[in-house]
Amino acid sequence: MLIWRIHFIYTGLLAFIGGVWVWFLEFRFSGATTLILFLLIGGAGVIWRRYKSIVLWIFTLSIFILANFYTGIRQNLLTTNPLEHYLNQTVSVKGLVVQKPVFKQYYQNLTLKLDALLTPTGWQSVSGKILIKIPPTWSLEYGDCLEMKLKLESIENQNYLIQRGIYAQSQYPSQLKVTNQKKIFLLSKWLYQLRKQLDQNIEFILPFPDSALLRGILLGEKEGLSVQIVTDFRRTGLAHIVALSGTNISYILAFITALFGFMPKKWRFGLSALCIILFVMMVDTETSVIRAAVLGILGMWAILEQRLAQSFLLLLWVAVGMLIFNPGFLAYDLGFQLSFLAVLGLIFVGPALSKILPLKYKYPYLRQILITTLAAQIAVLPWVLHQFGQLALVAPLANLVAAPVIPLAMLLGTLASLIAFIWIKLGIFCGFFADLCLKFILLLSHSLANLTFFGTAELKSFPLFLVLVFYGIIIGGILLINKKHKG
Repeated sequence: MLIWRIHFIYTGLLAFIGGVWVWFLEFRFSGATTLILFLLIGGAGVIWRRYKSIVLWIFTLSIFILANFYTGIRQNLLTTNPLEHYLNQTVSVKGLVVQKPVFKQYYQNLTLKLDALLTPTGWQSVSGKILIKIPPTWSLEYGDCLEMKLKLESIENQNYLIQRGIYAQSQYPSQLKVTNQKKIFLLSKWLYQLRKQLDQNIEFILPFPDSALLRGILLGEKEGLSVQIVTDFRRTGLAHIVALSGTNISYILAFITALFGFMPKKWRFGLSALCIILFVMMVDTETSVIRAAVLGILGMWAILEQRLAQSFLLLLWVAVGMLIFNPGFLAYDLGFQLSFLAVLGLIFVGPALSKILPLKYKYPYLRQILITTLAAQIAVLPWVLHQFGQLALVAPLANLVAAPVIPLAMLLGTLASLIAFIWIKLGIFCGFFADLCLKFILLLSHSLANLTFFGTAELKSFPLFLVLVFYGIIIGGILLINKKHKG
């Protein structure tokens, strides 16, 4: 009976994810089909004891179609534009700045959550967010309540932004007034001020461009990086280090668990999870970062426990929970896709690599970092090729060399920035050691990017069937390693 329950749970969760996926491939079921399946589920209960395998297939198909039908309903709610009636009109609005303004080269991007909009009959309550381009000299902050006049326009990159609740865009509004400040929860206000001060400490204790790199690694801010550095990272496959992703957070966790290697597993995992929660609260509390932290912690638990079935089941539950909240993550959010694949790599590829990678007793810290890095990179590579059609040939070498240094730079940089709150001179002294790691990463990326015999392979296309073939090869390799190890 227990085995059948496990089968039902696994197939149900996988069927739900599959049902969501095929909806975005334009394969959709009607309400009538869903109703028929409810009747089938009821009939399946009658024949349960004699024909369990048939019931399992009916159950799986039913969950698949129900998930497909649910996705249609949920996406319709998420994509219904509450501002559609006001598009291409100049209107006065009131709203709250819900994210820190993002600085670009010649402007800032401001995300405003609307509260009210002025109509001929007076102020009317509205919902939804808008993305506004404002001059770089404007000094606006998270939590400011604003009133302004602007023209609402249709958004670019529609699918991705709508998943974040952004339904319109505008640029360079007029008649700006700050009607109130910091209309936010006390904890959010404190965290924002902490992040702001942390940002200033980094700028003070480290020279440029090392400070910009640390801000990118810790805070996910790429705006301060020069075009040359961004190009070097792209050519060497290191661009992911300046994004708060599940892979990056796994680096931190791998370093912390190695640091606490003398403790029992439960203590190591608990301390690692606590550190990552405090880290995320300090640097950002956006949905994407919280999601990356959850998936990163899950991946580290998989590495410590090496219980493939339990880890995979937990990952499926987390993924289904996120897709119930917003099915669009699966189709439009590359961060979710790569974080999910990276954790899959930690669960399945990581244990296989640990069986063939040497240095088990001589360099355990370095070995753990290499396993984490390689497992994540192998798992995401086919999907990266499918999405971008670009392969940095030097990426495996660059990631292998940089992997042990990245979490060290993050940890030392964070400690130095926090110490600067207490004594700025001591913060500068501690920042020297973080700076050595940051300079090494910059030197590594620049040197490897300029090697003439390496380059970036541009692929005209990397279709989905090749992705499946690639993952088939990875699965085959895992099975072969496991079989050889057992033998």
